[in-house]
Amino acid sequence: MQKKYLLITVALLLTCLTNAQAYLNINWENKNSSILQDSENNLYGLFSNHYVEYVNSEFSNQAFIYETHHMKAKINKKTDDSIDEIFISKINVSEIMDIKAKVFKKDTVHIYNFSEIQKLRTSESSENYDYYKIPNINEKDIVEMMYTVKKDFNFNGNKLIEESFPIISSKFILIENKTQKEVIDIKKSCDIYIDQIHNRGGWGYGMNSVESLSLGLVCLTELVEEYQKFIPDHPFIMVTKESLEKNIISLIQNKKDLLRKKNYSREWVVKYHDITNVYNALYSYYSKNLWIK
Repeated sequence: MQKKYLLITVALLLTCLTNAQAYLNINWENKNSSILQDSENNLYGLFSNHYVEYVNSEFSNQAFIYETHHMKAKINKKTDDSIDEIFISKINVSEIMDIKAKVFKKDTVHIYNFSEIQKLRTSESSENYDYYKIPNINEKDIVEMMYTVKKDFNFNGNKLIEESFPIISSKFILIENKTQKEVIDIKKSCDIYIDQIHNRGGWGYGMNSVESLSLGLVCLTELVEEYQKFIPDHPFIMVTKESLEKNIISLIQNKKDLLRKKNYSREWVVKYHDITNVYNALYSYYSKNLWIK
């Protein structure tokens, strides 16, 4: 009996695991940005860097992700109050490790450390988002900021999948540190793809699922309720930690249904994600809203 291979893919931006915390050594940019010419845009972005670090826990085999965002921009026009806000998403974030800002004015430079920034948290902040309002930001000012958030490495629920996967006739494979060609070659040999459990990676599916659907794989994931209503004809099989094993066994034991779902995966992704259909849908929307003639 041929074995069925189930996949979960994790895109890694930085592959090394370490006990160090490199974000602590990221320094302010030292170039003179005050000589920049004005721009018609409200904000003139000087740079935006994104660092990802994987750190081993000192007390267990668990790993954590530290994501640092470092950006700098010139305020050309202050059209609304949001221009001087720091916005941080806390979705899938276990802890905000650091926030700091540096404001360059004509004759002065002011640095806000983490404790000072925390005092600037606004009432608009919620369970999922934090807003920090930097005072006295004016046109021509240059603002540089850095913030670091800590995330669990298990954001796709791969540990939950492994725990609920005692199926003898199948094999669970966690794909990481592979080139796209290697990932596609592995997917081509499979029937079923698991995107995520517990909805820690966003709305419920992304480009990995689109790629898998285009290859004719049946995709299992946990979609949020709003997204299920938005795409009611979706081909995804809704799973949780508790229902994963039952759904996989059902697919493996019913080959005709598995084949039907594989065919529908391809049909659906062509209907909604094919470049020609996306192009037509977008331009129809633009025309409807009179954005193009």
